[in-house]
Amino acid sequence: MNQKPTAQPVLLSPWHWNLWRAFLLIAWLQGAPALYTFIRAPVGTGITLSQGFSPLRLMVTILTLLLFLLFFLLSFESWVKKQQSKLRLEKALRFIRQASNGTVLLAIFTALFLFFAYALSLMPDIVEPYARGILSRLEPFILWFAGLSGQSSLALFATLAKDDLIRWRLNNKPFYLSLLAVATFMGIWAYVVHTSYGRESQITGWYEMGAPVLDTQVFLAWVASMCFAAFLGYLSTKHMKALNRVFSSPRRLDIAITFMLWLITVVVWWQTPLEPNWFVSEPRYPNFSYYPNSDARAYDTSAQTALIGEGYRFFKSDVVRRPLLALFFSLLHLVAGQTYKKVVFFQILVLALFPALVYLITAQLHHRLSGLLASLFILLREMNSIYLGSFITTSHAKLLMADLPSAVTVALFFLLVILWFKDLENNHTLALVSGGALGMAALIRPETLVFLFVVALFLFIRLLAQKAYRLWISHLLLFTLGIGLMLSPWIYRNWAKTGKVFLDSPTIFRLELLIIRYRPAEPLQTIEETTPAPESGAFPTPTPSTTRPETDLEGIVQSEMKNVIAYIRENSGEILSFIAAHYANSQLQTLLVLPTTFRGLEEFVSFLGHKSVPRLIEECCSLLSYIRELPYWRKWDGSFLSRSTLPLVFTSILIAWGISQTWKKYRITSIMPIVLSTSYLMLNALFRNSGGRYILPVDWVMVVYYSIGLMDLSVKGMHALFKRNCLYTITSLFVDVKEGKTAPAPSHRSKRYLVALGCLAVGAFVPVFETLIPPRYTQESAGQMLQALLASPVVSEEQRAQINLFLGQGGQIHAGRALYPRAYPANVGEPGTNNPFGPWPYPRLAFQLIGPFEEEFSLPITKKPPAFPHASDVLVFVCQGQEELLSVAIFDKTGKPLAYYTRSPWPENVACPLPSMLIPSEE
Repeated sequence: MNQKPTAQPVLLSPWHWNLWRAFLLIAWLQGAPALYTFIRAPVGTGITLSQGFSPLRLMVTILTLLLFLLFFLLSFESWVKKQQSKLRLEKALRFIRQASNGTVLLAIFTALFLFFAYALSLMPDIVEPYARGILSRLEPFILWFAGLSGQSSLALFATLAKDDLIRWRLNNKPFYLSLLAVATFMGIWAYVVHTSYGRESQITGWYEMGAPVLDTQVFLAWVASMCFAAFLGYLSTKHMKALNRVFSSPRRLDIAITFMLWLITVVVWWQTPLEPNWFVSEPRYPNFSYYPNSDARAYDTSAQTALIGEGYRFFKSDVVRRPLLALFFSLLHLVAGQTYKKVVFFQILVLALFPALVYLITAQLHHRLSGLLASLFILLREMNSIYLGSFITTSHAKLLMADLPSAVTVALFFLLVILWFKDLENNHTLALVSGGALGMAALIRPETLVFLFVVALFLFIRLLAQKAYRLWISHLLLFTLGIGLMLSPWIYRNWAKTGKVFLDSPTIFRLELLIIRYRPAEPLQTIEETTPAPESGAFPTPTPSTTRPETDLEGIVQSEMKNVIAYIRENSGEILSFIAAHYANSQLQTLLVLPTTFRGLEEFVSFLGHKSVPRLIEECCSLLSYIRELPYWRKWDGSFLSRSTLPLVFTSILIAWGISQTWKKYRITSIMPIVLSTSYLMLNALFRNSGGRYILPVDWVMVVYYSIGLMDLSVKGMHALFKRNCLYTITSLFVDVKEGKTAPAPSHRSKRYLVALGCLAVGAFVPVFETLIPPRYTQESAGQMLQALLASPVVSEEQRAQINLFLGQGGQIHAGRALYPRAYPANVGEPGTNNPFGPWPYPRLAFQLIGPFEEEFSLPITKKPPAFPHASDVLVFVCQGQEELLSVAIFDKTGKPLAYYTRSPWPENVACPLPSMLIPSEE
């Protein structure tokens, strides 16, 4: 009470008075043209009242008129009855100063401004007639209210900052620098769109968007994270002792959350239905099972050949790509067998670690609540990828592909590097472990070795101020040693088999890809005719008849590199242009993963017209309506919709805020994930490759900083609103995973020796595994299978004679395992395939044979066979160099013949070469 007289003169300063008068004057001046335009708008059809006004229009007109008159009278009063107006202003200022009223009002008006601004941005993109008609007529009203709410927010902000009721920190340099970086990138994208986008987006190597996270999913994940925090907060207040016993250490809480995330991820991903797409074929006769297709078939075949004792093979070559992936799939088949769904289930058990790893990374950079939010985004995005598999060419957890396993290993590496850099003085062992993790990632994607140079640079920068050069060298040596121990066994294996020292390709730095990409662009005719290329760094998938020996490949590379060098010298400007374009494409897609539209307003207005609840749910919440509404998954010209402007700004602000918050805590360590991911994207751009599933190993990094920004502002905002512990107390359970620095730990060299031995053992297991299983199919076993077949009742006497006649006229037999058997009608096949699994012009039974002899075979048929189990032992009868069989015999695991299928129509002469069904007859 004693403070009021002293505060009275200060309460209403000239600054406040002038701000008040300016606010009222601008408010009613904005309203005059809006009200006039709204009243003079053409009268629509439908139910009308007085003067042709509809009920809605009449109500809005009355409310707008009353509001306009209110601002006009208040403004008039401020000039005519100053004392009375000042009393009103004093009451308003007192109300704003009470508790958190001012902050609440600021939040409300800011939200209203964003709502009306987004409504205005929707106008150019609305297609639905009813919604377009309603919102077009309300546009003057929306424009005025956007101005009112915007100027109210600015006035409140200025008042609160002036009175220092809340501390507005405008000197957040990391935040502004991050925003500047995003703005600069958008400028680069605009340059790319106007210069090279039209050319580069039409060539091989430019890939479209993967699956997004929806706006509704962001909201649900945020609510779930807040509810989880509130639940633990409730337990902390009611049952603090019990909670402390359960989570006596932060590590226990991390374990509990990680296990919970892993379990939820397994359930959600497994329950999401699998749809046929480019990398998994639709179930077909006779087994009606899913089978891997395209690149997935090549990777699975590498694993299958190891299981029959032939070692890893990649397109019939000992030069095997992604060896750790081949081992992973081999182990999956050993555990789950040959049923695709079982194999996928066990794969999900491993890949479900991905959201958990993202949780741990985010928690290390900020706190556990942000980590929980980021992990839920990753979980939901992968669920979307599975669901949209038949609409978007992408990779997901139910495909036997390299992209998500690579993301898991990269996430593990990022986590270890962050832990290592947080305490360099004591974490020598983590340097070794981090190197081993990077070696594992390189055994799936060699491109990840670019991280070695980034880590070396960051180490130098971190230790430069301390002039700890010896520490830098020791850490770098241990890190490099970990990589070498993991990779050296596989490199030795390649040297032993080929006489060349290499990891993934016998040519240095994937020169064969440079030969393909560093040449004048040859645009594709249409995007629809574009087929996804094989993995980054590979030649297009060869057909069996065009497979070249590695010696030929090496010679071709050496001769063609002269042309590449000449192209680089003559077209340096074009090369810089396409590198910038491909990098921008990849980096932009890491932003477009996050919501680029906020659905609800347009859909609700449309609902007022059609009044269909199912249609409303479909339009506002479904994945399909999202990707159909936005242009990034079809013929996109590189420009953004008007409705995407505000969401992109919102995303950029949250990412920039997340970066600034992590920078305050961990400085250079906090931006390592961004720099590492950028280096990966840039390396892909150097090879004229970008976007899509090829950036999956790192495209989740922006989700991490987005989650940190969103959760940090949420917690601080709620704390400012309620001015009490509330959620701020709840998040005390989610403080930094590691507070402060630990005391110097004694050196344990024996521990490092054990870690080094572990890295070497894991690396050695990859090549050792292919030697553990003896060959299943030999010449002797093939002869035994032939004798068993000839003595079996599954062949008739006539067929026995035909077999002997065929073998006597140049025919060959090959024993092996038949994979992926399917019966196709004429002109039906798997997309993007030109071998017998493709759309060939006659009905056939197609399968892939692996063993000493590997080939894709076709058996012409006129009647579908009753049975052909996947992964059966078979004996094929074929002429050398032909893919069309004469016949195939199927055996059980004991060597007993089960069936014998012959080609139909049967050829008049069974002598080699057999007449090809691909060549039309002269008739």
